[in-house]
Amino acid sequence: MIYPSHVISAFDDLSITLDFPSSNLTFPLVRGSPYLTFSVSNQTSIISLSTIHAILSFSSNQDHTKHTIKLNNDQTWLVYTSSQIHLTNHNLSVITSSGLSGIVRVAVLPDPESEAALDQFSSRYPFSGEAVFGDGFNLEYKWEAKGSGDLLMLAHPLHVNLLKNDDNVAFLEGVNC
Repeated sequence: MIYPSHVISAFDDLSITLDFPSSNLTFPLVRGSPYLTFSVSNQTSIISLSTIHAILSFSSNQDHTKHTIKLNNDQTWLVYTSSQIHLTNHNLSVITSSGLSGIVRVAVLPDPESEAALDQFSSRYPFSGEAVFGDGFNLEYKWEAKGSGDLLMLAHPLHVNLLKNDDNVAFLEGVNC
């Protein structure tokens, strides 16, 4: 029997969940999330991050749950993990990790001023969302999320003025994700 390499296990208005059964990976791909989020189940032994760009440096915080990767294309990537992992640089473009079970979130750092916001909101992630039409021409986005803290979502610049009238939405000034 041939097993598929990936499976769409769920979808809704604003998200799709992509499973890679042979790798124990699940990706909830949600519109508006500034992070690429995936969950790793069953203590996967090695996670590999690779890029076509040279890795100039990488570092980890004291808890080994936040990792900063600097590339030769002037990008800085932040990798957040729900449990401790240890990274190893095998060559100029591949980093591998020790075993992991939990949540991994990856974000490109658009500018140094945005790092604090990405750190602050890295613990809560959306896994689904729907667009709900209300009375008249009202449209409300409802997100289902897991983790602790508040949820960080991005808005299209044209929608920002509409969202500023919503009491349930807070804006971070000066964040350019």
